[in-house]
Amino acid sequence: VSLWMPMLWAFNREWDIFDIVMWMVMANLVLMLFGTIWNIPYNSMLLEISPNSAERTNVAAVRAYFGKICWTAMGWIWWLAQRPIVNDADGNPDPLNGARWVTIMGAVLVMVCCLMPAFFCKERFYTAVKKQKRIALLPSIKSSFQNKPFMRLIILALLLTLGQSAAIAMGFFVELEYVCKGDKELT
Repeated sequence: VSLWMPMLWAFNREWDIFDIVMWMVMANLVLMLFGTIWNIPYNSMLLEISPNSAERTNVAAVRAYFGKICWTAMGWIWWLAQRPIVNDADGNPDPLNGARWVTIMGAVLVMVCCLMPAFFCKERFYTAVKKQKRIALLPSIKSSFQNKPFMRLIILALLLTLGQSAAIAMGFFVELEYVCKGDKELT
């Protein structure tokens, strides 16, 4: 995920608006695919992390705490992208260059945070897991797709996520253009 994040802003300034929008849509779709590949095991493994429900609750609380910190920090991205250090060669504000640098910094931060557990956490192997019957992957996937209530839930979750993502992404630009009348400093 973090390796693909900077690709969002890898378009050429000379492209017309349609090409830029198509690039952003495709780059976001690939980012969402990578995010899904990472996020599903991340969320489902919480149930398997420990046989102790108190430990699982504590892990979920810490995870939620850091997630909220990250969402709070998201409000500062535009401010960071407007700092003078990312201005163009003439000293003029360059939001695209700022977005590129902020995304690269975010990607490095995500990569460091994802690699930290590999160095600082020791995996505990429970004997109950040894005795657990193995389930084949493909029959499990087939069974999941045949479960109609589960598929309805997945479709609803997908639509909700897409709707929220679109609203969040467009909300900033609506605020910039209609509330602040295009004044980037006012935002």
